[in-house]
Amino acid sequence: MEKGLLIAGRWRPATADATFAVYDPATGRTLCEVADATPDDGATALDAAHAAQADWAAVPPRRGAGILRRARNLLLERVEEFASDRPEPANTAEPAQ
Repeated sequence: MEKGLLIAGRWRPATADATFAVYDPATGRTLCEVADATPDDGATALDAAHAAQADWAAVPPRRGAGILRRARNLLLERVEEFASDRPEPANTAEPAQ
């Protein structure tokens, strides 16, 4: 699974090439390292979104809905892949002994 920044339709590392750890709150174990975006990365993403907005606004509503539905279906097809990148959650529903 990609762990960089998705800006203007392509994955890239953070400008400073920095990352930060994502932890499992139940165990404190590190799950993965992800890109640590800088304010410049945020500005670049905002500029890219602004540039793409006119094209997206020109898409007829029925076609836009189809695109979003397809994206949803693609995510659902890969749900097991996404879930397999995470450890099983701790069972916190057990009664105290």
